[in-house]
Amino acid sequence: MVQKIAIVGGGVAAHSVLSALTSALGEKDELTVDVYSAERHRPYRRPAVNKDILIDGKSADDVQHKATPFGHPGVTFHAATPVAALNLERREVQLEDGATEVYDAVVLATGARPRVIDAPYFAGRDVRYVREPDDAIAVREVLSGLSADDNVVVIGGGLLGLEAAAASRSVSEASVTVLEREKTVCSRVLPKAASAWLVERHTGEGVAILSGLDDSDMTAAIEELDPKLVIVAVGVERNTSLAEKAGIDVNRGVLVDDRGRTSAEGFFAVGDCVEFGAADAAVPLIEDEGSARRLGDIVGTLLAGGETGSFHAEPVRGWSRQLGAMINIAGFSGVGEGRKELVVKQDGDELIVFTLGGVTGNDSVVGVTTVGRSPEVRKAKSALGWDLAQIEEEFFAEQPNP
Repeated sequence: MVQKIAIVGGGVAAHSVLSALTSALGEKDELTVDVYSAERHRPYRRPAVNKDILIDGKSADDVQHKATPFGHPGVTFHAATPVAALNLERREVQLEDGATEVYDAVVLATGARPRVIDAPYFAGRDVRYVREPDDAIAVREVLSGLSADDNVVVIGGGLLGLEAAAASRSVSEASVTVLEREKTVCSRVLPKAASAWLVERHTGEGVAILSGLDDSDMTAAIEELDPKLVIVAVGVERNTSLAEKAGIDVNRGVLVDDRGRTSAEGFFAVGDCVEFGAADAAVPLIEDEGSARRLGDIVGTLLAGGETGSFHAEPVRGWSRQLGAMINIAGFSGVGEGRKELVVKQDGDELIVFTLGGVTGNDSVVGVTTVGRSPEVRKAKSALGWDLAQIEEEFFAEQPNP
């Protein structure tokens, strides 16, 4: 067990590291943990920025994680305190004001930032990105002031873009249009049938979705719509510069193994900033809160002197709430090479789609996408790993007459 730890970052992954660490150690006074966060807020639920603050109007305090770990002896949370540099040899953290401190271990939880678009058609327009609570609060305020004669444009048809569109439709009287470069929305995370279901849900609520657009199409659409507000949601860029400047191995993210260990002894990384370095890593990048929490739990347990399993031992799970529908995703549901999909149920209120992939020569369920709460939907959520015979028995076998 290490006794003096720095956590650089104050998001959900940092909170999970701290929670696992303090839970394992109890009230041991010798533990010293400094949490350095560039944000002014205590750790909060990142999905709630869109789902609870933007859509429902909740405050930043409403979506904060429990403060229990911060009450542990020796834990200090440093809000609005960015870290300027790291020294790998001394395991030293340097703050922007020049102050330095040496630690037994350092955990990078630096997260990610929205990918910014520099487009000429944005000139003179109100362009917003939603990542932090203050972003969502500001966008909601703008939306609430728009009229039915105004237009809102959302750039990006991924889950976050569609959540922003759903929020715009719910909060504002303005017309809402989503512009997407790919041929379908959410193609990276959803099967085609689920993508089509989601498009139908949005268009049924008055959201226009234009997909398969190139640069000239984007320009023409923006000029025609002349939006009062543009919300951009085209992915993120991982905050790796601190690690890279220090000499820690970085690719798209900070490279780690399946237990969050970086290339530098005594340095770990968790959350949105990481990339799993193994060539056979089933999930190369963390893109959901559940995965960020799981890797944080693993690292916190290791720092407490405990043993853990591999991050890859559990499937990835995610969710999205849009226009009254809760979409749940497990495993690898997106369109991918060698995958096919099987629609078990599809109506206006419920959806079950299995993504199938070849395993040892047989088709088995590698991804599950569902909407709804019926017994059938609940059963489908546990179908990862099922083969076609099991699917047939559970969902398509003829039921005996009563």
